[in-house]
Amino acid sequence: MANLPLDVARPLERSVISALALAKIKPIRGREYFPASALPVILDIADHYPIPKRADVAKAA
Repeated sequence: MANLPLDVARPLERSVISALALAKIKPIRGREYFPASALPVILDIADHYPIPKRADVAKAA
C-alpha cells in the first residue's frame, strides 16, 4: 500500500502492530521488523482494513 494519507496509514500501522502483539508475534529487530511468519497476519489486516474514500474523509472533516 503506497501513498496512504497519514490519517489512514498511522491507524493501520497501529492495528497491525496490535494484532501482532495479540498473536504473540514479536519483532525480530527493533519495533518494526517481524519474522516472515507474520506476513499472513499483516496482509490479512491490510487487505480488510476499512480505508475511507477521499470524499468520505472530506465530509467527516
